Amino acid sequence: MELAIDENLEFAHFSSLATALAAYLEKERFQNVCVSNKMVEGVLDVLRRSFSVEVDRSSAEDVKALAQIQLKINAALAEVSASPLFAQTYPLDSSLSQTLKSWVVATEDQLQICACVMLGNLARSDEVCQVMVRDLRIHEELVSVLKGDARGAVLHSSLGFLKNLAIAGDNRTTLGEAGIISAVSRLWAYESVPQVQFSAASIARQVVISSVGNISHLLAPLSQDPDSPAHKRTYLSLLLSLFEKTDSTPIKTEIGRTVASICRTLSPKARDGDEKATNLLDRLFTLHDGVALPVGAMITQTQWPVVRSEGWFALALMATNQRGCSAVVDCLHKSEVTELLKMILGAGTSDQDQADEKSETDKSQETKDRDNAFVLVQGLLKNEVSSLLSQRLIIH
Repeated sequence: MELAIDENLEFAHFSSLATALAAYLEKERFQNVCVSNKMVEGVLDVLRRSFSVEVDRSSAEDVKALAQIQLKINAALAEVSASPLFAQTYPLDSSLSQTLKSWVVATEDQLQICACVMLGNLARSDEVCQVMVRDLRIHEELVSVLKGDARGAVLHSSLGFLKNLAIAGDNRTTLGEAGIISAVSRLWAYESVPQVQFSAASIARQVVISSVGNISHLLAPLSQDPDSPAHKRTYLSLLLSLFEKTDSTPIKTEIGRTVASICRTLSPKARDGDEKATNLLDRLFTLHDGVALPVGAMITQTQWPVVRSEGWFALALMATNQRGCSAVVDCLHKSEVTELLKMILGAGTSDQDQADEKSETDKSQETKDRDNAFVLVQGLLKNEVSSLLSQRLIIH
């Protein structure tokens, strides 16, 4: 490391030394030595030096070699920072953490990615995540990156870091106040990198969990001008547009889980007479055609049974609301959910041999799904849904 950061070093020599360093750091033994002897700063210096070393830009081979070196060192630093020893040796108030914080908004992509990955590896507990947001205000730099012209790889690493920070309950409010919803909303149209779209949709789901404030941000109008058509469109409208366009099941599922989370947070409060929750539920159902369709996608997907059950619960909640009931009927008309609903309602008469083969967990899951299906149908009846669809369900 000391040889590699020599400013008089030619690229060929730098390349050899940096490549050797990366090779050593692939081994856990040297990773531990590096951390325990507080030598990680030296690795950062080598990565930083790679951006000022003189390289013949006319040589495609040298340019490619430099890019490979930066990737290898970044990968090594990711491995090093993932160890529990790293968190013990380099607390958040260390000079190394301060350096990484400054790199979040650096002009070099690889430095930004390095900072997000290493700090993200530190953000593995609620306490650390809360300190990062409350004291270091690291989320402000990350939000500014999302609003800028960063490349896909930088956006992906920044979103990954933000997802870690959003896990801590108290952070969700702070992230919402910092404009996280509007920042990620532009990335829902980032079609060139589907991983960015997915992470941006996932953050929206995370920050609205049990947060009326962030649900308000998601349901806020895109324009404050009452004469503008955008005044009747919300950030959720943009998310629902992504649902209609994407072929990605994980993205569709995340959007459905976002809608489900909104219903799970607002419905109990509205039943208790909370005026704000009631108004937000009205906005949810009156301003968003097809709002229940993503929930239907949760039910029709076959990869995650728990998510399917979450979808049944959300539809049941919607059906208990007068306006939500119409959204549920729309979902039943436009998707395969109706057939699945009839299957669940008739599951009690299924073949006994098949039932015996199922695990207790599967049986418990099916019981919950059937209970939610009955609540769903009861909601349709209570709200006087007299369509042919409801009649068919009752007869069945």
